[in-house]
Amino acid sequence: MKIKTISIIRWLARVTGAALLMIIAAFAIGEGFPNPATLPLNEFIMFIVLTFMEIGVVIAFKWELPGSIMIIAGYLAFALIEKKLIAGPLFPVFFVVGILFLLCWWMEKKTQQ
Repeated sequence: MKIKTISIIRWLARVTGAALLMIIAAFAIGEGFPNPATLPLNEFIMFIVLTFMEIGVVIAFKWELPGSIMIIAGYLAFALIEKKLIAGPLFPVFFVVGILFLLCWWMEKKTQQ
């Protein structure tokens, strides 16, 4: 039962994370990839943080703990820059994905003990 629950949560995080990556990629392709050198400092930092969260999603597919930490830390940095806990409609989903990956890692460690 517990292994099945972990598997369901893990795949929910993976599918949602992959969907986020595809949405961001579609937006970047449709709108054009921004030139980081021309962005204002605030937007440049948000660009770096978003990239950090995306890399965290990819890493979490293989290594859940470091990937989830990257996603959660990236979202918290993003929220601090935006000065809002809920920073837009799409970005909180990154936080949820990070929590789901972290939960999978924790549940699996607990099951192994």
